Amino acid sequence: MKLFDSHAHYNDEKFDLDREELLEKLYQGEVKRIINAGYDVISSRLAVKMAEIYPEMYAICGISPNNLPEMKYAIQIDSETQLKKKINEIREIAQNKKVVGIGEIGLDYHWNKENKKMQQLAFKEQIQLANELKLPIVIHARDAYPDVIEILKENPVDKKGVFHCCQLNQELVREALELGFYISFAGSITFKNTNHAEPVIEMVPKDRLLIETDSPYLSPEPNRGQRNDSSNLIYIARKIAKVKGMTEEEVAEQTFKNANKIFGIRTRRTKKDEKLEEKTSKDA
Repeated sequence: MKLFDSHAHYNDEKFDLDREELLEKLYQGEVKRIINAGYDVISSRLAVKMAEIYPEMYAICGISPNNLPEMKYAIQIDSETQLKKKINEIREIAQNKKVVGIGEIGLDYHWNKENKKMQQLAFKEQIQLANELKLPIVIHARDAYPDVIEILKENPVDKKGVFHCCQLNQELVREALELGFYISFAGSITFKNTNHAEPVIEMVPKDRLLIETDSPYLSPEPNRGQRNDSSNLIYIARKIAKVKGMTEEEVAEQTFKNANKIFGIRTRRTKKDEKLEEKTSKDA
């Protein structure tokens, strides 16, 4: 079985003590590819540096809505000029060949309600950047889906992208699918107090489905509350398999293929693949 973790944060400080050992162990197991996600300038630089070290790790870079200029006592701390300067830094980082998307970007009205205009501006500017660089986007959308969808309709994304750790909202998923986006599920679909996972999973076509851990956060059951890592992908695949009447291997294979497609990652052809293609050609 080959698993593709389409969104993780191995650039997070929670991995500082055992990052190398953990990644080596993961790659020796069933996890074969990982997207390492940035969320501000520093984490994006680190995501790229790590992707340069590990052949089967790729990076996305961007400024998330939770890492934008803040508001304090209704006073804006940073300016739009500073925001655009940071986006220019993301533009430079994204020139690296291991960068396969702009993200995570989007809107979050759960944690941040006072800087909605700044969030929206950052989202639009980074959509424009993605189009400029011909890259897909990876969207963080929490308690803000009407505005996210409206911005996407008004600012079309050429290469589309992914709703990462997608909220279990049927209307959001319907709109996202209609716009051509992929849906990525994380550990939250396994939580015992989650009531809406099954109908949302059923809505997503197999060819638009991704799985992720969002490590080190959101560990799935039965490891909820612990530091998350990509080895827990199997529990997410298992949940999806149960809902969709698939095997875990089929979910792994389909989501591996889907992640390669949306992020434009070519799978290396082995000698076995070449021999199979040669045989198929002769038989035709």
